[in-house]
Parts: sequence; structure tokens; C-alpha cells
Amino acid sequence: MSPSSTYPRLAAFDGPSVAAILQMTPGEWDASAISSWRSLIGRLADDRNLQPRLTRCLTLALELSGLLRWACLAARLEEVLRDLPASQALICAERWLRNPDESTRYEAARLAELEDYDTGGALAAQAVFSSGASLAPLGEPPQPPGRNLARKAAAGALSAIAAALGGQGFWLINRIGLEIAAGGDGRRGAQLALDAAAGAQP
Repeated sequence: MSPSSTYPRLAAFDGPSVAAILQMTPGEWDASAISSWRSLIGRLADDRNLQPRLTRCLTLALELSGLLRWACLAARLEEVLRDLPASQALICAERWLRNPDESTRYEAARLAELEDYDTGGALAAQAVFSSGASLAPLGEPPQPPGRNLARKAAAGALSAIAAALGGQGFWLINRIGLEIAAGGDGRRGAQLALDAAAGAQP
């Protein structure tokens, strides 16, 4: 079974598994009406109360490279909306997205530690570091990351960013995740989130 043509960067749709992950009750889950990513996302995307569920769904189903890009773009969105200083760890993580190499990955981890993992950018950078083949210092015997460590780190970064953005945080970051899931690079989703946040301000 191949991924959805509407959401090509999501894993193949498995209704029972998704229902369990989202902790949806039989009353909430109508298998005849929710039979694809398109139908499920259509149900979740416009309901502000269901945005954390949508985030969880996307973080588990999105391919890892897209998930890491989402975390970095969401961290950049947080910086803009909260007028935060630029995270040097995030700048390094973004450089790794464009040209993944080991020196950049390790530099992202070093800068994230210097920032005390206290920003969305530092958390996104740590997720990037966790995606590599080894977590051991350069030159030492490889130490592979735990199973799904990078995915869990990226999901944690996204949740932290959403919380920092307040009541509409999950809805805002999901604009980015949905565009990436649909095959885009996330920048249009980030702009939509910026525009939506600006419109919500008094």
C-alpha cells in the first residue's frame, strides 16, 4: 500500500493504528467515513480543539526529513512571532537541512547545548543531531541513536513551540506540517501561519 497521493510524505494509512494513536473512541472514529489521510485530516484540520491530535498524527506519519524541516520552520516561526533572538543552533540546523554533513550536525548539537535547550531552535537542532548515525563524539566508536529518537525529539520540539505560541500554537504550526505532508517545502505554510497570527493580534 503506497502513501496517499494527496499527502505523499505520510506513511501508508492504517485506520485502526491511527485511531489508537489518537485515542479516538468508537463514537469519534467512523471507519466508513475516515478511510484515508485526506478524510482524517479534513476532519481534524479546521477544528481548533483537535489541533494537538493533528500534530501527533503528522509527527508519527511524516517522513523524517520532512519532520525535521517542520521542526526547524516552526522554530523560526516562534522566533518571529515572539520576537526572540536568533538561535545559532537553529541556523546551524537549517544549514544541515540544505547540506547534511557530519560537522554541521555536531555543531548544531554543540550550539543547542550552549543555548541550554531553552529555545525551539535549540530543540529542533537537537532533533537534527539525533537523526545521525552516531551520537558519540567525533572520532570515537559509533553510538547509534535509540529507535525513533530523532522523531521523538522533533515531536517534542514541535509541542514545546506550540505551547510557547499560546492557544493557537498547534493550529499555527500545523499549517507548516500539512504543507510538507502534501509535498511542499513548508515555506508557504509558514507564511500562512504568520498571516493568521497577524490577523489574530489586536
